[in-house]
Amino acid sequence: MFEVLDALHIKNGPGHGEVKWCADGRPCLVEVGSRCHGAEGMWIPVADEVYGYNQVSATLDAYTDATAYKDDAKYPPKPVTRKAYGCAKMLISHVRGDFEGFNAAALAEVKAMKSFRALELFLKPGDKI
Repeated sequence: MFEVLDALHIKNGPGHGEVKWCADGRPCLVEVGSRCHGAEGMWIPVADEVYGYNQVSATLDAYTDATAYKDDAKYPPKPVTRKAYGCAKMLISHVRGDFEGFNAAALAEVKAMKSFRALELFLKPGDKI
C-alpha cells in the first residue's frame, strides 16, 4: 500500500486503501487515497485500543501540535506493534424482504461479550431490505 501512496506522491497525511480478494484468490486494489478511513469513524475506538492512536488524532497533531506528533511514544515509527486485536464488523443482508426484527437473545449474548464495544442498528421492524 505504501508503494501505491508513493506512486501517487502522497507523502504526508492519512492514507486509505481498500483491497478485495477476487474469486481466483488474487488481491484487487479497489481504492486508495489521501484520506482517513471512512465508515463514520466507527473504527476510531478500535484503532485506539489496538494501536494506542488513530488516523484522526495523528492527523490533527501533525497539523496542530508538531511536538506531540514527533513523540515516538505516542506515534511509534513503523512497523507499529499491536497492543491488542480488534475488528469492526458490518453485516449485510443478501436477501430482499420485510425486516421482522432482531433476535433479542442473540443481541444480548453479543453485548455480554468481554470484547464487545458498540452496536449500531440501521433497521427497524417493517423496513424493506
